[in-house]
Amino acid sequence: MSLPPIDVTDKETPDHRAAIPIANGYMRAALQAIEDVAGRVALNVMLRFAGLENAIDNFPPDNLDFSAGYVFRDYSNLNHAMIQFYGRAGKGHALRIGRISARWMIENHPLFGFAGTVFKVIPTEQAMRMSLNNTADGFRKLYHRVHFDIRINLREEKEHFVWSSPDCPCCVGKKADAPICWIWEAGFIEGGSFVTGGKSVKVEQTTCIAMGHPECTWLIYKKPLEQVENEG
Repeated sequence: MSLPPIDVTDKETPDHRAAIPIANGYMRAALQAIEDVAGRVALNVMLRFAGLENAIDNFPPDNLDFSAGYVFRDYSNLNHAMIQFYGRAGKGHALRIGRISARWMIENHPLFGFAGTVFKVIPTEQAMRMSLNNTADGFRKLYHRVHFDIRINLREEKEHFVWSSPDCPCCVGKKADAPICWIWEAGFIEGGSFVTGGKSVKVEQTTCIAMGHPECTWLIYKKPLEQVENEG
């Protein structure tokens, strides 16, 4: 039985996050990943739906500057276009796109603390804790460049880490009947896989601003799925 489509619409009221700038590299990584997975024709369809025709054959530079002028609203519109293109059943495609995008950033931009071999010699839980803290600190440093204090809350519970933020770029200006921040979810999955030597990390989005919640929240489970299966 086919799944019903996700109902995503534009909010009637302005979203205070809309004009927050987004770094060139993040926009480029998302565009490149969509092209890699879906092809250039599909990417161009999504860009037109998102009102981003200026990005057709014109990706922003691969750096962490903000010179291309993209903002959270653009990133959210691209995410909406991807959901519109694939539908609810296409979450797997969206997660693949998000993971490729995240891997691009991990391998090319050491601001977020993924460089080096330290993750290979420390316990899994410690590696995940360190990577999440490094990522949060990296975002804060990045946005200090444009004099913006991005709000990220990271806490630890018995079985998982909890990442929450009222400044999520994936759902800006949108209303939805389900969590829609798949690209961000995929980023946590890919980051966890990177620091655990390729293991599968369970990530669950539990709140989404597009659904009326005050912030977007993800649970990043401490035990890789392989370990949970072995213990079961």
